[in-house]
Amino acid sequence: MPSHSQYILPQELALPPIREAVFEIRFAAAKNSAANLLTAAPRLSVPEAHVSVADGAVRLRVGAPYLGWASHRERIDALLDALEREKLAGTVERISLKFVNLLEDLPPRQLDALRVELRVNGDPVPEFGLQLRMELSDERFVRIIEIQPGAMEGPVVTPGDAGGLLLSLECRRDIAGGDFWSQRADLLENLQFESRALFFRLVTRATIEKFGPIYRQPPQSE
Repeated sequence: MPSHSQYILPQELALPPIREAVFEIRFAAAKNSAANLLTAAPRLSVPEAHVSVADGAVRLRVGAPYLGWASHRERIDALLDALEREKLAGTVERISLKFVNLLEDLPPRQLDALRVELRVNGDPVPEFGLQLRMELSDERFVRIIEIQPGAMEGPVVTPGDAGGLLLSLECRRDIAGGDFWSQRADLLENLQFESRALFFRLVTRATIEKFGPIYRQPPQSE
C-alpha cells in the first residue's frame, strides 16, 4: 500500500457510508421535450436504479448498498447511451453528482468527525437541531455541502439505524459551449474526483479509517 503522504486520497472505501447517489443531467429544453421524455421514459430505465424525468432534466438515483463508482458509472453510462440514442436531450447545460452519506459510530460530539469548526462568540455551536448548508465553488465546480448531526429520520435513514451525522455533498459542472457527448467520459471522471476529494477534505483521518480506505498504485506510464 502506498504511503498516505504519497497518495492522499484513497481510491475507494471498503465500507462506504453512502446511502444515496444521484446523477443529474440538465439540458436546453427542446420543442416538446417534456412530452418526448415522458413518452420515452420506459426506454430510459436502468437496472437497479430509479430514473425520473422533467422538462430539461433527467435524474438517476441508486440507494444503499452503494457498490462503488464503477458500478454507478455503468448505470450513468446506460442512461446517457439511451438519451443519446433516442435523441432526447438538447444542448447539455449542466451535470451533477450528489452523494448522501450517513456517518455512524461517531464521537459524542458528532461534528468532531469533520474538519469543520462552528463557533458562536467563541463557543461550539450546539448540535441539537443544527442544519447547515454551504457552498464551496470556483470557476469550474459548484460544491454544495449539507450537514445535519443527530439524523434520526429521513429518506436515507432506516428504522434500524442508530442515527448519525448526515453529510450530503453535491458537485455541479456547467457545460459552457462544449460538446458534452464527445467529452463525457472525462467530464464524468473529473466530476467524481471532485466529489471524492470534497468528502476527504471534510472528514477527519480518524473517521476515514473506520470506513476501510483502499489505496491503489496509479497505472505506470510507458
